[in-house]
Amino acid sequence: MSKAMNDFRLKLGGREYVPIIVGGMGVDISTAELALEAARLGGIGHISDAMVPTVSDRRFNTKFVQEKQ
Repeated sequence: MSKAMNDFRLKLGGREYVPIIVGGMGVDISTAELALEAARLGGIGHISDAMVPTVSDRRFNTKFVQEKQ
């Protein structure tokens, strides 16, 4: 019988997760939507914090980068 993902559960702090871990892929790729989908599937999602001011400016029309110059 072949193994499945459920056979390899990760136990952290009294909780169990399926071995789906996403994140750390870079600027505006590891988004909240991607992390939430990983969590919905029972895994762990990490939101990238690389270049947060630039991503915020692009997504929410803020001016963090401009104000730093």
